[in-house]
Amino acid sequence: RIEAALIYRAIGDYESALGEVTIAERLSPMRQNFILERGTVLMTAGRHEEARDAYLAAYALSPQFSELAIYAASGYLLTGEDVKAEELLTQHLGTTTVDHPALVRAYYEAKRYDDLIDLLRTHLASSDSATARYRLASAYALAGRYSEARREAQATMARYPETIGQGQAFLAGLP
Repeated sequence: RIEAALIYRAIGDYESALGEVTIAERLSPMRQNFILERGTVLMTAGRHEEARDAYLAAYALSPQFSELAIYAASGYLLTGEDVKAEELLTQHLGTTTVDHPALVRAYYEAKRYDDLIDLLRTHLASSDSATARYRLASAYALAGRYSEARREAQATMARYPETIGQGQAFLAGLP
């Protein structure tokens, strides 16, 4: 069921994806990964409050797990409840700056590009890689900060010459 939900989500058929997740949850109601998938489908469909509620439900089943706290925090970020998100992240991880796909996606879905940039810049300071740098360049582009996107891509190509083809393709896609 979850595999079908993933396929439906990938092609943008969110209602069918939710139907498959609902069946999976009925068959195994305590499986957090099914509930997280529901939240991800809802987030992708732009139904942020429902996504937050799903993430919080998964967290409530096992609040001792930091991974679930990150998803709950991303739900709060989607709905602008930053203080609650920061409290959860600090309680579980000792920081509010966590490079995790759920948080990156929440900032992206909520169109909070400056926050996404701050997160990616902080991550880059501790984990420099071509992938991290191109993620940052992409975030600059999403925010409409094209000169910074170009500068980051050019710096990445200079530092990691094996990525010149990727960098050139990125630059060609900028306005």
